Amino acid sequence: MSEGPAITPVSPITPMSPGADAPAERSPVLALAGVALLEASALAAPRRLVVLVLLSVLPPAAALLLDAIRAAELSGEERTLWVAGFLYIAHLRALVPVAALYVGSSLLPDESEGGTLPYLLTRPVPRAGILGAKWLAAWVAVSGFALASALATALAFGILGAGVGGVLAPLLVALPAAAAAYLAVFGLLGVLTSRALILGLLYGLLFDFLLAQTPLLARRIALAHWASSALLPMGSFRNLLDAFPILPETVASPASAWVALAGITAGALALGGLRLRHRQHAPTRET
Repeated sequence: MSEGPAITPVSPITPMSPGADAPAERSPVLALAGVALLEASALAAPRRLVVLVLLSVLPPAAALLLDAIRAAELSGEERTLWVAGFLYIAHLRALVPVAALYVGSSLLPDESEGGTLPYLLTRPVPRAGILGAKWLAAWVAVSGFALASALATALAFGILGAGVGGVLAPLLVALPAAAAAYLAVFGLLGVLTSRALILGLLYGLLFDFLLAQTPLLARRIALAHWASSALLPMGSFRNLLDAFPILPETVASPASAWVALAGITAGALALGGLRLRHRQHAPTRET
């Protein structure tokens, strides 16, 4: 008689109840955080870390050398202007685009080649969120290295003090904004093709660098045009417009620059996420 009550399907039913499955399905935020941490660990790999550190060390090292050769002869506003020009070229036009290309072009191809993308696609998160989470981790890393390099460069020039408000403060805003747009565009290339690094180099050399210097409408497809327009009207950088006659032709209004950078970032991430939603895997290396 005691066997009847003992045979009850309590155990099989309990795991299928909504409360039991909820921890795995109701925490997409935690899953996205896991994707971001996965990207952060990839960025901390020795090879990538060495490249990012080298890119960040070059500007302050060059600043020490140039300060000994040339900048030490300058003083006052002339010196601040010279330092602002160096920071503009070394960080906004060189370090951020190169670091963003190096990191952003491999956000998805690395997962495909390493065989980890199928695992990511099974996580309880929207596929568009995968690219966004990886972009966020890459943005924190690239922005952090760029800002640390700018601070070290300012220290090398010895301008901390009176010049910090006019030089470093604008960089604190412009460099992360530029990094966000560059990473989003190069991340989109990584979703669309396995040739993201090559195409990114072609874009950087042919369009981003050259067309940003032209007075033609074509410069509007250059990220450098919008990044420069966001920085140059601020602080000591606005005086560069008078020092270099070519710049006024290539600088848009600050309001349009910030709208363009935000739109490019959001648009590239949205397109990349939409494309990823319709793929079973990221592009594999073509032969």
